[in-house]
Amino acid sequence: MRIIAIDDEASPLNLMRIMLEGTEGTELVASFSNAVDALEYLRHVQVDLAFVDVEMPDMNGIDFANAVEALPNPPLIVFVTAYSQYAMDAWGTDAVAYILKPFDRAQLVRVLDRAEHMLSIAKRGGFEVRCFPRFDLLVSGKPVVFHSKRAKELLAYLVLHRGSWVDIGTLVYDLFGDIDEKSSKSHYRVILTRLRQTLSELGIEDILKTEYGKIRVDIPEENCDYYRCLRGRRSLFSGEFMQEYSWAEGESARLRAETGRHE
Repeated sequence: MRIIAIDDEASPLNLMRIMLEGTEGTELVASFSNAVDALEYLRHVQVDLAFVDVEMPDMNGIDFANAVEALPNPPLIVFVTAYSQYAMDAWGTDAVAYILKPFDRAQLVRVLDRAEHMLSIAKRGGFEVRCFPRFDLLVSGKPVVFHSKRAKELLAYLVLHRGSWVDIGTLVYDLFGDIDEKSSKSHYRVILTRLRQTLSELGIEDILKTEYGKIRVDIPEENCDYYRCLRGRRSLFSGEFMQEYSWAEGESARLRAETGRHE
């Protein structure tokens, strides 16, 4: 995995270099004290992953990550920051993860493992379902832009149920509330059609399964961070689960209780 690191302080860059030197399968190909020089470097050199400090002069890490997305083959981004309040801004980009300074080798290894998994999926042209901290569907490493927010929410709701059949009546109530049943079910059919269209365009429509009065998704464990977390990879949980959806708050609280995370 080809990596660059960007930080306006020398100490974190040195620590990153030392830790990566002892990590098999990684190569720190360049380090930068400012994001402007790093961005210019990436216009000419292909790398897989960039560790980026958030608070920097001239161009901060958030602006850098947004600028990188315009490149033909952008690297995955991991934010490194001493300030936890930047975490939510970081998750507003397509970042793989963020780690807080001072970081240790265990944190670094967890992030590298996640990045390697995503790169593997991208190379295969496959898809990844991301539930921490927000819900996203990625195809070939890129987040899918849903034209219908409700269609995206429907997919997220089905992912929560982990392949189990979901009764349409229950689904409609959870997503639309206690409104006229006939109208809500009609609305559901429209949203389902939009979700099918999106998945079909991506070539993964077969993950959606329906029978009379019920629906589910069929997603391999290795393609979803939530499923891998439930099978023992607790470090994947960032402290929030599908945070944009109120119906996911119960599962988010359960995961925090199990993992001891309260951020």
